[in-house]
Amino acid sequence: MSAHIVVPSIDDVPGTISKKVMTGLLRDELGFDGLAVSDGLEMRAIADGVGIEAGSVLALAAGCDLLCIGGGLAGEDIADDLQAAIVAALRKGRVGEDRLAVAAGRIDRISLWRAAERPSLARDPEIGLVAARRALHAAGAVHVDRRPVVVQLTSTPSQAAGVVPWGLAAPLTELGVSPTLIELDHAPASADWTASSKRLPGAHW
Repeated sequence: MSAHIVVPSIDDVPGTISKKVMTGLLRDELGFDGLAVSDGLEMRAIADGVGIEAGSVLALAAGCDLLCIGGGLAGEDIADDLQAAIVAALRKGRVGEDRLAVAAGRIDRISLWRAAERPSLARDPEIGLVAARRALHAAGAVHVDRRPVVVQLTSTPSQAAGVVPWGLAAPLTELGVSPTLIELDHAPASADWTASSKRLPGAHW
């Protein structure tokens, strides 16, 4: 995924719409031949600079293969607007057919790979649990009594991730354990951490 940062030593425009970055650096110098996805084009670096429609065309021309639009802009109308902008740019020669063909080819390769991998993933419905267990390492004997203390880090959920359930307190409660939850909250604008503790009776979360 590209970033909208400006690297003055390479170019004076955001990386997402810079051919020097997305093609010259990423493809030619680093040799990357995979799918290049833009960051959200509704972000201010693009939307307040060249605009989403022009940004989409410039991102494609620069070397992005797949365009990402978020921030509430998920309707068919925005897709139609971007398609019209790309078609108009194609007719005016601002983006070439070969560039679109290469982008479509990389997207097709990902689609074929996903289709081929899907059956193997479907055979293991517990794959998420398997991955989680492999991510944990216990040193020595592990014993969980009826009153464990769970320390959980929390922060403001990002726009991309939304609100997701996390931590061990809820699963332990479902197993009949009554953990004491210590939440460590971190305000993005501050370096101070604050802690709060609460009991979780029964299935309350």
